Amino acid sequence: MFNRTTRKSINWLLISLCFSACLTTTLLSMSAKANPKAEAEKEAEKPSLQVKGELSITPLSDTLFVHESFMQTQQYGFVGSNGLILIDDNKAYLIDTPWSEADTIKLVSWIENQGFTLAASVSTHSHEDRTAGVDYLNRIGVTTYASEHTNKLLKQAGKPTTTNSFKAGQFDFVESKAEVYFVGAGHTIDNLVVWFPQSKLLYGGCLVKSLGSKSLGYYGEADLDAWPFSIKQLQTQFTDTDRVLPGHGKIGDKQLLSHTISLLEQHAEQH
Repeated sequence: MFNRTTRKSINWLLISLCFSACLTTTLLSMSAKANPKAEAEKEAEKPSLQVKGELSITPLSDTLFVHESFMQTQQYGFVGSNGLILIDDNKAYLIDTPWSEADTIKLVSWIENQGFTLAASVSTHSHEDRTAGVDYLNRIGVTTYASEHTNKLLKQAGKPTTTNSFKAGQFDFVESKAEVYFVGAGHTIDNLVVWFPQSKLLYGGCLVKSLGSKSLGYYGEADLDAWPFSIKQLQTQFTDTDRVLPGHGKIGDKQLLSHTISLLEQHAEQH
């Protein structure tokens, strides 16, 4: 056993270690409180974490980011929904809002914390996975766009419309950097796609299915006859695309277009 002198030395050592640990914790806490900007930046980074169920933001380049939000659906379970953020001259442009107002608020906060100003948004059809944040964006003064057809459908459903409308066809959302097209009906009668000529990215939205999709998903408002022809129009019009981003699921290449046609063919055979 230890003698009295040894025990006294051990006690002093334990006291010293405890004091040192407490001092370190206090200093770290004081440092965090003294640097609120660092804390805010740390908080702003949280949406970038790929945590299931939380809004995620993934860079495709220095100026293009995918945002993915999630919803627990009754028919298909837990589903993720893609949208995009384009940065141009320190301004941010949103292609489709997240699937809820709460996630839209988080996304706007993330954009602001990166030092960008959200200038405008465009929604590619009337469903909530594209438009759930429109009302919030309108309230905070962001310019919002959708086609005349989409706004008509939103109004009929008693939902908030965007502040600006454009005719179906082509709309230059961000000149020479983001071009919006209506190539035909499919998932819905108003679905749009967005072409990014500089990065050769085609955002197919819900008109295009991911390679992981085994079915058409929700097609209650689809034009099943027009859908394959709309996809073939994409294949003809955007032959030089390198990447294709669907409305749900992982980014891929032009295979997503042929896969969507295959799913449509399978559906036709089964029904």
